[in-house]
Amino acid sequence: MAEKLNAKQRKFQTAILLWFAKHCRDLPWRRTCDPYKILVSEVMLQQTQVDRVIPKYEAFLHKFPTVKKLARAKCFSVIKLWSGLGYNNRAVRLHQAAQEIVRHYQGALPRSIEALERLPGIGSYTARAIQAFAFDQHVAAVDVNHARVVRRIFYGINMPSEKELDAVCVSLVPIREAYAWNHALMDFGALICKNRPRCDICPFRSTCAAYPDVLNVTRTKKRTTESFFGSNRYFRGSIVETLRNTPRYRIEYRMLWQKMNGQYPIILKRFRQLIHALESDHIVEITRIRSRSFVQLA
Repeated sequence: MAEKLNAKQRKFQTAILLWFAKHCRDLPWRRTCDPYKILVSEVMLQQTQVDRVIPKYEAFLHKFPTVKKLARAKCFSVIKLWSGLGYNNRAVRLHQAAQEIVRHYQGALPRSIEALERLPGIGSYTARAIQAFAFDQHVAAVDVNHARVVRRIFYGINMPSEKELDAVCVSLVPIREAYAWNHALMDFGALICKNRPRCDICPFRSTCAAYPDVLNVTRTKKRTTESFFGSNRYFRGSIVETLRNTPRYRIEYRMLWQKMNGQYPIILKRFRQLIHALESDHIVEITRIRSRSFVQLA
């Protein structure tokens, strides 16, 4: 692959690895090559910031130090420990993945992309991240930071097709340096080439195709994200958090709705839809005791 690179790409390869050697983040999942621990970190890092993940990662591994211990655990204990990370269906999928790994792979994570992607909650990026960081395979683990850096450096503010960008990201991975390379692009995107980039300290500013146009774009870009409070995600999280803090992780159905309604107005019909969605995701269960219905963590 290296012979296909142009001079700018080769120079970038060398420079980003040198930058990483000086500025790499010391993160707990980078102190291990245990595939299970790397799997846990990658699932936690999906849509959750690094500083929130670190204490949860350490607490999770203290409770479930091996994939077999996680597989044997009750699902509600995994969801309970997931508090603060959001997107509780990730906890359920991680628990299901552990059970699949024990059942079909004797407790050892598979190495192939196809087998990894068949595990619950493991998509294309996570599978490649496990390959790169646990098995040191020659792959490009392209997350949003990785893609942003490559796009800005080589394409400017233009948007290449996803296929073209992926091809360039793959071609850039240096031989025998996939582990450091993928971490380097992630760190550079998280620390320097952020959504609002630190062009003032960027070592690639003079050759970056996006500079200085990217500064004008990020200054004028307006946020269009919907309000979190009152959203389905807000109520789903509130329901699960209420159950986490309830004895035996169970509460009477109507009492739970009243608690939710007291925090933020929600009609009963919408509440029922959210409960049934959580039940479909195997996060909660609905049980009947005599004439009363209860909601509990799965």
